[in-house]
Amino acid sequence: EWRLQPGDEVGIFPPIGGG
Repeated sequence: EWRLQPGDEVGIFPPIGGG
């Protein structure tokens, strides 16, 4: 499963670190 990392914006899929 994908998880939002610190700095990622909600809606990013897949989440990009520091996004």
